[in-house]
Amino acid sequence: MCHPDRIAWPQIIYDDFESGWGNWNDGGRDCALYEGGTYAHQDDNAIELRDNSGVASSMTTDDLNLVAYDEVKVDFWYYPTGFDNSNEDFWLQISTNGGESFETVEEWNWDDEFLNDDFYHDSVTITGYNLTSNTRLRFRCDASDNDNLVYIDEVAVSAQ
Repeated sequence: MCHPDRIAWPQIIYDDFESGWGNWNDGGRDCALYEGGTYAHQDDNAIELRDNSGVASSMTTDDLNLVAYDEVKVDFWYYPTGFDNSNEDFWLQISTNGGESFETVEEWNWDDEFLNDDFYHDSVTITGYNLTSNTRLRFRCDASDNDNLVYIDEVAVSAQ
């Protein structure tokens, strides 16, 4: 009999952004497909989020059909630069109603979870939600200006 911790999490989506946006959508003016290489963890591309312009500072998945699952895991790499106070952060959010509303499930604050100018890897397990056929995930920057940037790369979403 398998130990529950050893059960594989089926991968739902994976994006390294080398061929574009993949399963993610551009939130607006403070979100961009970065193709410069320096801030991408793998190869050349990543998603750049900056400032604090609400949806315009975010990247959101298409609807994910997660009705058959109880938990979602989001595994990713990030590179922050330009953050300069503990009120500057970025969030991972979930919506189970097709994006009508989102709840923050994790946040990363400057000088707590990260410092500038280095790569970080993280994995977040989301539990306690009634996952639906139109579940969406969103990364959103919550900083103070356009010089505060976080680059998101190699995002794997799994569920069980």
